[in-house]
Amino acid sequence: DVVTASDVSAYSVSPLGSTPALAMPMPFDYKTVRLEFIQAFSPGIVYTLTVRNTLTDCSGNAVGMSNTARFALPDSALAQDVIINEILFNPRTYGVDFVELYNRSNKVIDVSQLELVELDVSDVGRVLEIGAVSAQSFLLFPGQWLAITENTDNILQQYTASNPDMLLSAAIPNFPDDEGICVLRHRSGTVLDSLHYNSNWHYALLDVEDGVSLERTDYDLSTNNKNNWHSAASAVGFATPTYLNSQ
Repeated sequence: DVVTASDVSAYSVSPLGSTPALAMPMPFDYKTVRLEFIQAFSPGIVYTLTVRNTLTDCSGNAVGMSNTARFALPDSALAQDVIINEILFNPRTYGVDFVELYNRSNKVIDVSQLELVELDVSDVGRVLEIGAVSAQSFLLFPGQWLAITENTDNILQQYTASNPDMLLSAAIPNFPDDEGICVLRHRSGTVLDSLHYNSNWHYALLDVEDGVSLERTDYDLSTNNKNNWHSAASAVGFATPTYLNSQ
């Protein structure tokens, strides 16, 4: 509802302790509101926006319980700030790959500045494919997991994603089923993490590898230490996109 959405008193930000100077519903569908503040936001602070129940839709329904959101000014991502935490490179028939990232830093990172790169295993200087993690700004907070795939519906049908809001659709590389190199880097070229995986890293007694992800077991051990990876457990459906690894 444009009238209630334009009311600046419907919004408050903590710990700033203020309301916006302007609330502007954006045409043409008016599903987005632009808020402008007189006060400046500071780096390193996580803010919480709260929307009061005076804001309604066109039928008069109030905003309800889901009325808060965190935001921050993002920091620059450096090596090992965000790491590769899980990868599904050999999906089931009609399935799709996914790569899960983990923010192990104290920073808030805008993942639209990051990209996933596939390198040629026979010539590591040769780039085969590049895919942006997100086409739009998306904040990854400390301690959060984020899974990226070309088809979110496919992943949601085949696996349990405990945090579906942390599953993004993007045109990521299609990684090989046997061996491949997945690089996470900043658009500037800074490499944050790189994984040279092999299908023989899977649990030796696994009957079928199709549809089973490799999970990282320690955030602090080397990414390319094969002992730092294990097949996802059958008890969780063989993958854990968007939440804590089963291993």
